[in-house]
Amino acid sequence: MHDTAAPWAEASSLLASSFYEILNEGGMSFEEFESRSIAYGHAAIADAISMALERKDASLCAGLPDGCKVHDKRPKTLASEVGDLRFSYRRARDAYGNTVVPLADFLDLPWCSRITPGARSFLVDAGADVWTPAPTCPTRRPPT
Repeated sequence: MHDTAAPWAEASSLLASSFYEILNEGGMSFEEFESRSIAYGHAAIADAISMALERKDASLCAGLPDGCKVHDKRPKTLASEVGDLRFSYRRARDAYGNTVVPLADFLDLPWCSRITPGARSFLVDAGADVWTPAPTCPTRRPPT
């Protein structure tokens, strides 16, 4: 695995500058500041993931096997835990004319998916989290 310390520090510094600008707007509670920072952070993460997906798609398509050629490029939107991911991906045709989607195959993601696996898991967990009242104490019965 590669070292991520330097990019992490750079991203944190850029986010800190953006959060500082939010603070400079003034007139807000810490709760409002926190909420706005989280929303901004989620949007930035969604944009960064989208850019990374396009970069990986280009890399995968640059090394296609013999007989496989890019056919077209399509826009895609995936709902994720941090917001909508918007990116483009390439479809290719193999030597037999079959459609191949290198990015989807690399990520083990169904081509027609509209939601990320992480967002799907979150929604399943949230849907299963049903509130149940605390058990009541049984009434005390007199001895017989």
